[in-house]
Amino acid sequence: RHVLQLQEEPDDEEVMDPRRQGQLVHEVFETFFRRWQEDGHQEITPENIGTARSLFEDVVEACLIRLPEAEAGLERTRLLGSPAAAGLGEAVFRMEIERGVPVIDRLIERKLKGEFEFQTSAGPRRLSISGKADRIDLLADGTFRVIDYKLGWPPNKARALQLPIYGLCAEQQLAGHLGRQWTLGEAA
Repeated sequence: RHVLQLQEEPDDEEVMDPRRQGQLVHEVFETFFRRWQEDGHQEITPENIGTARSLFEDVVEACLIRLPEAEAGLERTRLLGSPAAAGLGEAVFRMEIERGVPVIDRLIERKLKGEFEFQTSAGPRRLSISGKADRIDLLADGTFRVIDYKLGWPPNKARALQLPIYGLCAEQQLAGHLGRQWTLGEAA
């Protein structure tokens, strides 16, 4: 594909390829969290998880309507779960509930572009970075969390650079945002 500029023949399978699956998951969560905030909600709590589940289901169904029935069924199960297993939505909601720190704001699809300073063994170094964090949650305790949605296995923590780099860039970009300093609390 890269050398000869030839397009691969599409698979005749009834399921989406991983790239389209990833795009769907990103679209669903971006739409959900935008609507969640527009409706005046912040963090997901045990008290409002029912409302979150209902809104999430509405968003999922609206996104699946354009898919063939077989694909829609598989993606519905992946996102909403089944009696046998929780879906991605439930996993994201539970993670937030377990953290327990109130969310002040969510920066969705946050661009991290520009020159950022990195500390190296030879001293500070400025690098030009261009990336986009799926979500940055600003928390009441002055920390933030960087969230990047992945469908496959999580990256090997010993070699994964994306989240640490996003955390450093976001910390510098958010300096003074809402009149305060923000520090990375977690990335997932």
